[in-house]
Amino acid sequence: MVEYPVPRHDPLMARALRVEVTFLGALQQIAGRGTMWLELPQFGTVARVLALLRERQPQFQGVEMTCLVNGVPSKPDQQLSAGDGLFLMLPE
Repeated sequence: MVEYPVPRHDPLMARALRVEVTFLGALQQIAGRGTMWLELPQFGTVARVLALLRERQPQFQGVEMTCLVNGVPSKPDQQLSAGDGLFLMLPE
């Protein structure tokens, strides 16, 4: 009989929020896709999503991006909520 470890409760991930990131214009080609979902600890910000994105997708290092949360222009310190949509595009 195979025994599997009992998953430990991770309080940060229990309150994780899931954010859909949509790449617009030329960023779709850089990302190699149109959308992706990221999970981050509760009280995540736009800046945290961008940092996570650059960490996981090195092709975004040094790329300036304009950010919209649910279609509204946002600043890096804006708090995100579960289910928010973050739209990224190159600045005009």
